[in-house]
Amino acid sequence: MLCARPVNSGVRRLLMLMSMRTKHSAILILLASLLITACDRGIYYQPKDWTKEEHPWFTKSFGQLDIKITDLGGLISQDHFIPEVMIHNRVKSPIFLERAILKANGAEYSAHPFGEPSWESVPPNETRRLALYFDFGKGIYEILKDPVEMTLMLRVGDEQRDISIPMVKLVRGK
Repeated sequence: MLCARPVNSGVRRLLMLMSMRTKHSAILILLASLLITACDRGIYYQPKDWTKEEHPWFTKSFGQLDIKITDLGGLISQDHFIPEVMIHNRVKSPIFLERAILKANGAEYSAHPFGEPSWESVPPNETRRLALYFDFGKGIYEILKDPVEMTLMLRVGDEQRDISIPMVKLVRGK
């Protein structure tokens, strides 16, 4: 009986040390994975000559059409990004976003509606927020190189209206 106590406390102590090592190992693995993913730099472009609003929005009016857009970009290894566009319609006809094209590094890329079969229309005197899903199949650091321009192809009533948005590289944190 006297021997059982030291053996049990020794086993207990060994188990406690093993569990502490397991906890420490899990913490080290978590920290290492955070450091690996956090080291990926970002690349961003913003609309040229647009008014900056609260991050990440930029705004500009085109007659009776007000457009807000977020900057373009993300982590350099991402193979897609999803900028958002807010359209405020002060025209008497509905507005339809028919197409969004990104021209960058000498190539063209078309956006797709995010999670929907098509973008919804913007009725008169209303505002809609639309997500533009660009999927590149390779890191955006290979895509986002000057010159960068986005074009929104809109149908306003019966007429086609293209809004060209030249972009400039954004330096964050300065």
